[in-house]
Amino acid sequence: MIINQWISEVMDITTAFLHGEMEEEVYMTVPEGLDLVEEGWDVNDDCVELMQTIYGTRQAARQYWKYFMAHMQQKGYKRTHADPCLLMKRDNNGTCIICVYVDDCLITGDKRAVEQAKLDIKSKFDVRELGPVDEYIGCNIKKIDDSKIKLEQPDMIKKIKKEFGKDVEHMRPSETPMGPGIAVQRPTEADELISKEDQTRYRSAVGMLLYLVKHSRPDLSNAVRELTKVMDGATKEHVKLLHRVINFVILTEDRGLIMEPKKSAMAIVEAMSNSDFAGDKDNRRSITGYLIKLYGCVIAWKSKQQGGVCLSSSEAEYYAISEATTELLFIKNVLTFLEVEFEVPMILQADNNGAIFLANNASSGGRTKHVDTRVHFIRDLVQEEKTLKINYVNTEENESDTFTKNTDNGTFWKHTSKYMTDE
Repeated sequence: MIINQWISEVMDITTAFLHGEMEEEVYMTVPEGLDLVEEGWDVNDDCVELMQTIYGTRQAARQYWKYFMAHMQQKGYKRTHADPCLLMKRDNNGTCIICVYVDDCLITGDKRAVEQAKLDIKSKFDVRELGPVDEYIGCNIKKIDDSKIKLEQPDMIKKIKKEFGKDVEHMRPSETPMGPGIAVQRPTEADELISKEDQTRYRSAVGMLLYLVKHSRPDLSNAVRELTKVMDGATKEHVKLLHRVINFVILTEDRGLIMEPKKSAMAIVEAMSNSDFAGDKDNRRSITGYLIKLYGCVIAWKSKQQGGVCLSSSEAEYYAISEATTELLFIKNVLTFLEVEFEVPMILQADNNGAIFLANNASSGGRTKHVDTRVHFIRDLVQEEKTLKINYVNTEENESDTFTKNTDNGTFWKHTSKYMTDE
């Protein structure tokens, strides 16, 4: 959108869920008033069969999606297997890309192609044209200049302030979401849990924070992941940690994800991964963190506890590399579908030489021969397909460090300021 100077617009499909065709036999009671139109109906004994979906049926969303996609494919739009809600068409009008989120369509591309796409949709559906994109699925898209946009969620932060602002108004300013070295631990039998009402508020607050993390606040990723560990039973100490994160969010409400792509002949995809070995003090599982950039802009990130216990830091780092690699392959498939040329091999940076050795060599030693074979697909990508190249990065320069642990102020702001802004 920025590099090609494409236009972008949003359309909302009205009464979307009424378009789907039922594939199963579903019956319902006679709607009120139908017996006045059709003679012979007995509302107590008769029923009707649904031929199309209506709001409230479980099939409605999927059946509408199938109906919409079939219509757009008839109009010449291609759909990728990598993402079932991504469409593209390239013809004499130019290029048009459509991102579908339930009944909302984000359309971007050359002006003539976008106008044709709107006509194609309106030929079958009633729509509301919402104009140039400045908000999509709760995320504001703020244009700073022709080469830079910012993603932010002011409405969600306002909601957080309204619901929880009084709980944190007397707190000291927080410079980071959580203090260095702080990690949430599951309560023991001796710990006193908060009330059911307070636990409901706790879950509500963490849910709002998760929505911020998803779209515009990757800097909160690790802190919020820690908070999710006690969604079923928090203590007063956990609530204090939650309040610190909320306090930080309110103090940095103008902060958002910056998108300022670096122009180049071919797209550049690069990633950084890291792990915190045995970082969970309850089960000693390690924490995976990664971020991925396209044209220098962060487009994907994750902070996640690993599925099993690792026996060494190299093994934990290797699993973190595998997680980042799967996301890289998804991005590769999407770029290939969109006919975007990108540099190969894609670069992934890690700060553990042992893990890098595992990825580049087909040998196994006594400490690594037990590593699950599912992660060894990395070797194929590195050695045979030449799709991926793994380089070493100094720990102090690894921007994914903040996704695996709560760091000190200097490290936190050094890394997150590279892809976030207060403008």
